[in-house]
Amino acid sequence: MFLRELSIPVDHVRGAGPSTVRSLAKAGITSVGNLLSYYPRSWEDRSRYVPLRDFTKYPAVCTTVTILAHTWFGAGTMRTLKVYVEDETARAALICFNRPFLEKQLPIGERVRLWGR
Repeated sequence: MFLRELSIPVDHVRGAGPSTVRSLAKAGITSVGNLLSYYPRSWEDRSRYVPLRDFTKYPAVCTTVTILAHTWFGAGTMRTLKVYVEDETARAALICFNRPFLEKQLPIGERVRLWGR
């Protein structure tokens, strides 16, 4: 990329329609250079895997677990899914509020990567 390309208006960028250009302008982004230097307010590092044993030491973690079982608790429309998981270090129960579809997406015996608090 050449320095002069940083001053190209965002409305000349392929795929940036009028709605996108208006939204970017509200954020103060009018050129490609502005767009490249617009960084996220915060971010989450999901590349570092933490064993379940150390789950309480961090505000949010990414881990790889095996699904052991599913159970439901509550009655009627207030039923909530509980998923039991384990890794090499510990076992845990995940409470899945308003997520009944996870019972099918997390089959028993499957090894999955999870992120959460």
